[in-house]
Amino acid sequence: MRKIYQILKDVESLFPDIAVFDIPDIIMEEDLDSLDLNKEIFENSVYLGTGRHHIDIPIGTAYNVIFSREDPLNYIETNAILKYVNVNPTVETDFLPAGYSGLCLMHFPSGKPELLDKLGPFNNVKDRDKHDVLYLTNQEVMDEIIARL
Repeated sequence: MRKIYQILKDVESLFPDIAVFDIPDIIMEEDLDSLDLNKEIFENSVYLGTGRHHIDIPIGTAYNVIFSREDPLNYIETNAILKYVNVNPTVETDFLPAGYSGLCLMHFPSGKPELLDKLGPFNNVKDRDKHDVLYLTNQEVMDEIIARL
């Protein structure tokens, strides 16, 4: 696992304008009210908890690959678009600021990938046997990650 973190850090320096979008959690529908998130979302969309990133990520950013921390070689091609960002419920923003984690609405126009089922619920203890951290990126970055594995 430590190896993938080092690879991701190295790849960030090669692609400084492209984030590998870090997804540790999924927001369950029953938690939307308590988190003050809009329950009326697009079909094939899901709220995700995110980690911190090295660059600002604007709404509208698109990704075409999703992979898991535990099994990056078995990545899946997808279509994902960042639609909404919540860093602080009292502040509207049109991007996920560098260095901040947040709650983001991600839209999957071609359908939600089954890999999302590996995410643990937001603000809950994760079961290492069932849950994983996922990442979104583009094919060019994924090719470099695979070359370094």
